Amino acid sequence: MGGDFNVVRFAWERTGNVSSKREMEVFSEFINSLNLVDLPLAGGSFTWSSLRDKLSQSRLDQYLMSLECLECWPDVRQIRLPKNISDHNPIVLRCQAISGGPRPFRFFDHWLEQKDYVGIICDTCSSQRDIEIGKLLSCCQSRSRDWVRKTKDNETSELGRLENRQAELENEVARGINAVSYHDELRSI
Repeated sequence: MGGDFNVVRFAWERTGNVSSKREMEVFSEFINSLNLVDLPLAGGSFTWSSLRDKLSQSRLDQYLMSLECLECWPDVRQIRLPKNISDHNPIVLRCQAISGGPRPFRFFDHWLEQKDYVGIICDTCSSQRDIEIGKLLSCCQSRSRDWVRKTKDNETSELGRLENRQAELENEVARGINAVSYHDELRSI
């Protein structure tokens, strides 16, 4: 989650105006209660500055990430960009992947709920009985990737079909045709 939280966590994140200690504690409790991580900020210490004579600066804008997200993208960074016309600096998240060899294979338990997936793996194992376990796992991995690719393609096609049908129904409703049918069909989707 990211944005302008309009509060700082620590006194050193603000110059000029003094923050309420209670506000800082509540913001820190919020972050900790959701197990979020306040990513370090590159490119500067503050994300907001007043445009008045007396300069005030604060780190109000930031991204907070869950531990699960950090496990998936451990090299993510938030970077402060130069200001344009706003009194806030834009913040961007960058993830620079480090080439560490082949992409790891990830298996998801919910695949086992799909009968076609289980069938593919069972067929692969029964047809490859006489090979070593490493090669068998490699075959299962390859078949799994093919299955995932095919499943995503089918889901994308079905989603496109449903979006087209929804657009058709909305056009009919706009013309005053089939308003009841539209609501019935949307409920069934």
